[in-house]
Amino acid sequence: MIEVWRLVRRRFCPTPASAFSGDGAAIAGGRWNRRGTRAAYASWSRSLAILEILATIDRADAASDYAFASAMLHEADVENAPALPEGWRSPARSQITVEVGERFVAERVALALAVPSVIVPQERNYLINPLHPRFGTIEIGESFEPFPFDERIFR
Repeated sequence: MIEVWRLVRRRFCPTPASAFSGDGAAIAGGRWNRRGTRAAYASWSRSLAILEILATIDRADAASDYAFASAMLHEADVENAPALPEGWRSPARSQITVEVGERFVAERVALALAVPSVIVPQERNYLINPLHPRFGTIEIGESFEPFPFDERIFR
């Protein structure tokens, strides 16, 4: 089993299950998906989940309602991302990564895709397909773990 983490705003995710719905990525799009495509982004550790959020917010957005949601994935349900060409780590959303993610979601071969983090490429994030037939096998944690940002981070 692989434990994965999402750091979410409770305002937008009232339950741990809603944290893995993929609705937020469908609304805004992401590094690995276009707007309109549902996908849940998760990290292999709490600290990587924090870094991924910090890369997208500023001090004014560091609300007090962040919390961790966790889930357990079966290793057999996880596929590794293909080798990525140079330029995939560009700060802006990359067409390269969007195409990989869109293909993964559309093909439904695996439930989750292990992808390298842009921030720490040696660590993994997971793109979870909520439309995959095995999505119901994910063991989503029953409660949130509140996470207040340490104010020193934003100095």
